[in-house]
Amino acid sequence: MPHRERFIMKRRILFVDDNQGVLALFRRVLPYLNQDWEPAFAVNGKEGLAVMAQNPVDIVVSDIDMPEMNGIVFLDEVEKKYPKTVRFVFSSESVKGTGLHLAGTAHQYFQKPDGFNVIKSAVERVYSLFHFLPEENLRRIIGQISTLPTLPDLYTKVTKDLEQPEPSVDRIGALIAQDVAMSAKLLQVVNSAFFGMRQRVGTPAQAVSLLGLDLVKSLVLMLHAFQENKVVRIEGLSLNALWRHSLAVAQMAHDITLEERMGQEVVDLTCSAGLFHDIGKLILMVNMPESYAKVLTQVRTKRADLSEVELEVIGASHGQVGAYLLGLWGFDDIFVKTCLFHHTPSASGETKVGPLTAIHVANVFDHLVEPAESGERPAVLDEEYMNALGIKAKVSDWLRICVKEDSNEESAR
Repeated sequence: MPHRERFIMKRRILFVDDNQGVLALFRRVLPYLNQDWEPAFAVNGKEGLAVMAQNPVDIVVSDIDMPEMNGIVFLDEVEKKYPKTVRFVFSSESVKGTGLHLAGTAHQYFQKPDGFNVIKSAVERVYSLFHFLPEENLRRIIGQISTLPTLPDLYTKVTKDLEQPEPSVDRIGALIAQDVAMSAKLLQVVNSAFFGMRQRVGTPAQAVSLLGLDLVKSLVLMLHAFQENKVVRIEGLSLNALWRHSLAVAQMAHDITLEERMGQEVVDLTCSAGLFHDIGKLILMVNMPESYAKVLTQVRTKRADLSEVELEVIGASHGQVGAYLLGLWGFDDIFVKTCLFHHTPSASGETKVGPLTAIHVANVFDHLVEPAESGERPAVLDEEYMNALGIKAKVSDWLRICVKEDSNEESAR
């Protein structure tokens, strides 16, 4: 039995690059990966497809600029033929600037000549996702999604600056200011009732200074995602309502962690994770509008649990879809966990009050303040979790802190 289980867990990874030196470096990195990975190598996309035709792979790491069949065409073919395969791009800065936007099928981008250790970490993260979210339906759904909220160039630049030894608020503010539309939207949101600023925020640099670098980075990505898909309309769920709810949960979770004195780093991380807790809904409504409309119709008519109907109709819940996507993108584990367990934290294995606690409670609070337009059954506190952590007595105090007079005001859209 142990031997059979080990065989089942074996995963295949394919590296595609016309530079033999790069492939040699990958071979050096491989011994440091989980021993359950089985590697394969190819010198171009055509050869890579031949390898996959013989035995499909779980992850492919591909260069873009290659002879015979380049990485863009190759990844497009992989997406069509092997939608469950995780797709990483490993390419040079020059290619990134001219052609990476065409490779919209890639889940993550890594830059040459550095990045081998980063790829190692990304592969290990995906391996843990396969264990954590093993459902074949989920991998198939994510693999076939044609429209993901792309990682915008501005987000990439801000992230790169944050990785510097001493990130500069002024420098990041200047980066955001270069994108006029994003700057305007960011300032509109920052000055909305949700953030309750005592002073008017007039510049992106001021917004970064007041909100913190990580939260601004998350806002940039979420604003981009919602703006990119603003034409989507499904009866029972509008992007405006989803954005309002995401922002409200982020702010309430921020207030709870602040009240519990968890430290500024945890407070900022919780607020950012709160923004993303329902991103799975966005993914499903944009990519499967007919199926998701069917889900919402059943939820509305039966007053049913949304996640249960999603599983029945689509094969995966919005929490699972969001968690899997954020994991593939390389987000911190707390983002993955809050997506997956924000309705059922008792299933998470968490044993102390933290970001998941705050986001779970904040989600319930906002359902009280603003009932979901989908007509779904309101979110409720996970009694088992609350009792296990001994925090039921705190709920009324948190509610008074979170639900302010202006809590029903709409955020800027």
